Amino acid sequence: MREGAIVEEFNVKGRKGETLHVVFRYPSRKDTKAAMQMVNAARDEAEFLGKWHHETNKTEKKFIETQIENIKKGKGVFLFVEVNGKLAGDATIAPLELDAEKHIGKFGIMLRGRFTGLGIGTRLAKKVLELAKKTTRFKMIESAYAAKNTRSKKLHAKLGFKKFGRLPKAEKLKDGLYCDRICLYKVIKKL
Repeated sequence: MREGAIVEEFNVKGRKGETLHVVFRYPSRKDTKAAMQMVNAARDEAEFLGKWHHETNKTEKKFIETQIENIKKGKGVFLFVEVNGKLAGDATIAPLELDAEKHIGKFGIMLRGRFTGLGIGTRLAKKVLELAKKTTRFKMIESAYAAKNTRSKKLHAKLGFKKFGRLPKAEKLKDGLYCDRICLYKVIKKL
């Protein structure tokens, strides 16, 4: 993995018929400021992201450095999404903490609202799953979403995740109401 290296690029049609140039690429330490701004904007607009607080330059720098180290050691996958040259989202498969769970990665995805519904998120998720299968020790991927998040439900179904549980009122949404968490998994290598 080379910092900032492009993994895939393609064009899609935007909601107004415009052509959008999309790039999936590895993170670079130079991304800190742009990534912090993108993450904070996404958290402001999103209803279902589990974190609401804003990142600082320091916390985002540490996050990116951790992702780069995980990728280099085969312990994770992380890709940024650029649309027309600006960061618009990311996807990760990160290691779990326990020694007994080293064969499991945790999937997460974030995409700015104006770019959802165009197939970018599905293609990004498929790419990080493909990379996890090729470059990591993960045999199984774990994921979860708020039960009210129909977009995430559809994405996980497309990706072949299987539901294994429902944790009542596990997610407190920005409006203060509680929502169940749907827990899923996907086997990517023989166990």
